[in-house]
Amino acid sequence: MHRFFQGRGLTAFLGGIRPHTVFLALALTFGLAVLFANPPCEAPDECDHFYRAFQLSEGTFVGQKFGRTAGGQIPTLIVAVTNCYDIPFHPERKMKRAYFAAKLHPAFVRWDGAIVRQQLDFPHTVIYSPLSYLPQTLAICLGKLLRIGPLGLLYLARLAGFGVSVALGFLALRCLPIYRWTVMLLLLCPMNFYLLGSVAMDGVLITSSFLLIALALRALVDSAHRVTRMEQVLMIALATVISMGKLVYLPLAVGSMLLVSLRLKSASGKWRFLLGYFLVGLLPTFFWNHVMAGLYVPGRYDVAVDAPAQLRAILQAPGAFFALLAKSVIYSYQVTYYWLVGVLGWLDTVLPLWFYSFFKWAILGCLVLESDGARVLRGWHRLTLLAMAAATVVLLYVALYAIWNRVGSQAIIEGVQGRYLLPIAPLVVLCFPALPRFRPPPIYAAVAGLVVGATSAAVCLEAVIARYYLP
Repeated sequence: MHRFFQGRGLTAFLGGIRPHTVFLALALTFGLAVLFANPPCEAPDECDHFYRAFQLSEGTFVGQKFGRTAGGQIPTLIVAVTNCYDIPFHPERKMKRAYFAAKLHPAFVRWDGAIVRQQLDFPHTVIYSPLSYLPQTLAICLGKLLRIGPLGLLYLARLAGFGVSVALGFLALRCLPIYRWTVMLLLLCPMNFYLLGSVAMDGVLITSSFLLIALALRALVDSAHRVTRMEQVLMIALATVISMGKLVYLPLAVGSMLLVSLRLKSASGKWRFLLGYFLVGLLPTFFWNHVMAGLYVPGRYDVAVDAPAQLRAILQAPGAFFALLAKSVIYSYQVTYYWLVGVLGWLDTVLPLWFYSFFKWAILGCLVLESDGARVLRGWHRLTLLAMAAATVVLLYVALYAIWNRVGSQAIIEGVQGRYLLPIAPLVVLCFPALPRFRPPPIYAAVAGLVVGATSAAVCLEAVIARYYLP
């Protein structure tokens, strides 16, 4: 043992660890701890996501619109378990054993019997596609067959989303050809780590994006790798999940498909691949959004919001809109960065302030230590990745401007949360250029990634425990 820590043994150990292995180990320890430590429905909008997943488990793909809102008929037992006891936005209130006990009853339910229901509104999640909640929906279906009660269904849904998200993240790190330790840190940033254990669709959406980017980049820069038919099918499926999940990520999905098509040798193979995504991904995406337009509910009623009129105003004066976009980014970039790294709960649980600066410099340090591997990327590769990220950001601001601001408003565009940028974060990181004449040993990046990743996971767990259980 002494000889192991004396030099070569430790060096061999650190040189042998891989980012996907570290990610899996931290996810199965700290990640599961966060999942169970986080009280029910304390993740962002988890109540509404749970309603939508349960609605889908009953085969109701299209919800109902009633009055000025939308949602569906949900069992009162499901509604009862989403009671948050005024804990959100009140840091002084903590989770108590009595609250868990109340939510746990009944522990078993015959879901195929007569169930009392109530009309419930969840307009922001009722429009999401069934694909976005596939793991959670299947878990709830299984739980209902086993007659598990509402709290058990919620935790089954969490575990299903967590398991799929961790698997996708693990594969992404295995397939990624460059900046693997840095991208691992993005997966382990407290905000993303927290979302992995939620019923929300965010975990699956983010890790699907990471895996699609990894597969596309490997196909682009690894000349020895042959893109198999199975891999093409997987990429089409991932792009479909992403584009149907939220339309603003369409540039990420379409851009990745175009990049992969460049590596396919035959013209027929290129067209078959792109046609497959068009038929399986793009057409269903636009059809779903057309159907969901009938369920659309304005985000606010205190101002005259009119999304179609707002889009026409943007097209008539694009220069004014882009000036407003730049102004909004400059105004809120620091808060957006904090939310990207991690403001947990219902945006009421701030991490230790030192961690935000620490994480920023840690990412930069890992980028520098891994930059030698980026020599395989060409200038047009980086420009394409940046264009995909920029187009996604523009669509995100367009969508929020349309649903939050009055027509033609020059007020700051509100509603942009850092977690919305997590799916495109790898696109920006991967564009970091190789530094000339700088070739540090790979073990440096491994040590940095291991230390920072473990610190990030521990900070996330500590923040959850302190927020909900410690005085």
